[in-house]
Amino acid sequence: MSAADPRPTVVVSVGPDHHRFDRLSDWLEPWIARHPEVRVVHQHGSSRPARGAEPVRMLPREEMLALQQEATAVVVQGGPGSMLDARLCGRLPVVVPRLARLHEVVDDHQVHFCDRLSALGWITLADDADRLAALLDEALADPQAFRCTPHVSAAPETALVLARRLEAVRAAPVGFVSWRRLLAVVRAPKVTVAPTPAPVPVPTGGVPAGPVLPVGPVMVPVAPVPPVVPLLPVAHMVPVSTVPPVPAGVVVAASGAADAIDDEPWSSEPRIGVPRAGDDPVDPRTAAPALPVPARTDDPRVTERTGQA
Repeated sequence: MSAADPRPTVVVSVGPDHHRFDRLSDWLEPWIARHPEVRVVHQHGSSRPARGAEPVRMLPREEMLALQQEATAVVVQGGPGSMLDARLCGRLPVVVPRLARLHEVVDDHQVHFCDRLSALGWITLADDADRLAALLDEALADPQAFRCTPHVSAAPETALVLARRLEAVRAAPVGFVSWRRLLAVVRAPKVTVAPTPAPVPVPTGGVPAGPVLPVGPVMVPVAPVPPVVPLLPVAHMVPVSTVPPVPAGVVVAASGAADAIDDEPWSSEPRIGVPRAGDDPVDPRTAAPALPVPARTDDPRVTERTGQA
């Protein structure tokens, strides 16, 4: 109800989804026909507008919120944004969730979400046309029963925090990682030892006995595998000269310790850089010698330091 139109107003919104929601129009039409004294504004999107309602395909959010603030009742689909906008306007929304089996939405997430909010008392759920009509009749008889304390969303503040953190990531120097994340990578076991294939006899004279590894179409003989192989995790990134040689016949599969650094966001904590030959990086908080930062295997500086391609 407004100064321009003193009739009670019901605002119906189906959101911007491209799936049709004609079922809600079918449910509304008998009730609208019984209540010509009520103004019904139907934001129908790609659906068929309900007969007897004022059809609006789309509205700017500000205009939709202004309508809902003046409405006697608000009927919405089961989208989180639609329900929270109604509560932002101080209205307890009457909600009809879309159903996947009727091709009104891709899955039944609206059903599960609406069941949860209904149990919390945040919405009133309309399961069928009769329930929807009964709720609208209740709203006309007692509009205050469909009022609620305006629910202010924390989304704007969350967006500002996210923007500040993204700006920190953008401004961070390339090639640096946080000390805390480096320690987590160093301490995590990152190496597994895969056993060689079962021994395969090689009936060729003069070839030593033992297991073989397939290399393309050629069978290459290798020495037998010892029962216990002491290995240092690749993630420790100790100098190459100090790593015990891997015995023949052992396949070492690293799980990508360096990739664990590259795949996660940068931190705003104190950073140390990738050391070059002869450098002794220092932890800025403890002044103790720090471990070198693992470099990407495709970093040309790796070749410079280790001689490995």
